[in-house]
Amino acid sequence: MCYVLDVGGGEHPCGDVVLDIIPPINKLNNVEYVVGDACNLPFRSNSFSKVVSYGSLNYFSDDIKFFREVSRVLRIEGFVVISVLTYYSFLINCIDLLKRDPIGAFKLIFNTIRRRYRWYTVKSLIDRLTYCGFKVIMSYRNVSFAWRPTTTPHNILVVAIPSSSTLKLDFLATLTNKL
Repeated sequence: MCYVLDVGGGEHPCGDVVLDIIPPINKLNNVEYVVGDACNLPFRSNSFSKVVSYGSLNYFSDDIKFFREVSRVLRIEGFVVISVLTYYSFLINCIDLLKRDPIGAFKLIFNTIRRRYRWYTVKSLIDRLTYCGFKVIMSYRNVSFAWRPTTTPHNILVVAIPSSSTLKLDFLATLTNKL
């Protein structure tokens, strides 16, 4: 069975199982929601064929520990799709939020400072994944996602496989085009 873990999916899940720090208000019927810590994934080893995280990594307390946990729960023939927000995306989201909800914008700024929000470049994200035993097969800059609040492209997207994987890259390229 092909299980997809979405770490930090919240209100916009992209997997069969969603792990987040709080349960979302509006839950989908066909998705299993788990409350937990991304740096200590509460799942058995080799449980998922795909792990995705869109825009959540910036908030994790220890990204290296998260990548090691992903490596543990990911099947050898699986792959990981990580999208991170850039500094520019923070500014765009903050401006967008200021128009709609000034108090929400203040909370975003406060949480960014309080949580020591981490910024990434394509190189820094690839370096961290490689350090944790992944082989990056694709990376994209300025990616936008239709289900996110803003459609301005400001994310980095990286697709990686375990270094020991024997997946054929042409098959994986076809599969990731459907993301």
